[in-house]
Amino acid sequence: MGNHNKPEKNFTDRVIEELIKSEERYRNIITAITDYIYTVRVEKGKPVETKYGPGCLAVTGYTQEEFASNPLLWIEMVANGDKDRVRKWSASILDGEEVKPLEHRIIRKEGNMRWIENTAVIHRNDKGEMTSYDGVVKDITDRKRMEYEKSRAETLDRLKTEKDNFMNTISHELRTPLAAIKESIAIVSEGLTGKMDAEKKKCLEIAERNVDRLGRLINEVLDFQKLRAGRMTFKIEENDLNGVVRECHRTMSILAKSKDLKFILELDDKLPKVRFDKDKIIQVLANIVNNAIKFTKNGKITISTGHNENVIEIAVRDTGIGIRAEDMHRLFQTFEQIEGDAAMRAGGTGLGLAISKDIIEKHKGKIWAESQFGKGSVFYIVLPIIERRGGVWQKEY
Repeated sequence: MGNHNKPEKNFTDRVIEELIKSEERYRNIITAITDYIYTVRVEKGKPVETKYGPGCLAVTGYTQEEFASNPLLWIEMVANGDKDRVRKWSASILDGEEVKPLEHRIIRKEGNMRWIENTAVIHRNDKGEMTSYDGVVKDITDRKRMEYEKSRAETLDRLKTEKDNFMNTISHELRTPLAAIKESIAIVSEGLTGKMDAEKKKCLEIAERNVDRLGRLINEVLDFQKLRAGRMTFKIEENDLNGVVRECHRTMSILAKSKDLKFILELDDKLPKVRFDKDKIIQVLANIVNNAIKFTKNGKITISTGHNENVIEIAVRDTGIGIRAEDMHRLFQTFEQIEGDAAMRAGGTGLGLAISKDIIEKHKGKIWAESQFGKGSVFYIVLPIIERRGGVWQKEY
């Protein structure tokens, strides 16, 4: 019987077969890679042949055939601002220098700009002469975008910090001389430096009022900056709202009396205690009452409190000049002042009500105004009583 077994492959055949398989695997890997791989053969420091991997299409939009037919295509697609850097980088490689990866921009075939990273590895012969170099071009646009966003965020944080430091410095530099001026006025006004007549005392009172006004303006600007930067701290704890209203009434009574205005309290004696920042709510109330006194020539200012099962309410009513309907939407906007002679005389930064709105909203409350021009205004503040999970209040109001 004959031997039908196939003859064993000799060593050479097996090596050739493995090489073919290896080359096929390499080719499949290169085809699957989305990065752009290329090889440049070099003779005497000059490129003589370039082979372009299929990834060039994914990265640049151009095919291998388009690159092969136009040796200048690569430099042509480099963004104008980066051409000189790319030329110098390529020249350094041809000089046999080991170079670091180069990041630059290219214009893809369809016209959009992308960032790429080009890495080159030099190959040398036994004499140390460069024979070729391999390159890998990787699209890093997403990475650059993330780096830009991170850098931008860090820059904004730095600018905010610098701004805060600047505002704190300005605050200190302005408040210190104001305190000295106010103290000096008080010393002279009390007659400690000599006898005071009525005319001089009146002048000093005007000066003192303007010093106080300037102090309030400085505080408003600083508070506004803190709120917008999210750096104003709130001390939220259980407090008595009627007590806060009484404190505001005591503080503002002198100003109301100076204009011969009645200043009335109508308090709900069954008002429950709720959680809020006492100092911030006093600030809001003082701002609203101060405006009411400014814009009321005669009559009265009334602060009332009330509640239902969901919210407590504060209302500040005045018999002042009121607000035109077309101006109502501007009340709580930043740097807005209602036009008119009385408003112009009152002055201000236009930040008081905007700050008040921010403070109340930080308490998950609501503030608004109702007015009839020529007959007065009412400002309402409501604060929630019951808080549920997730910071959602029991009902809308």
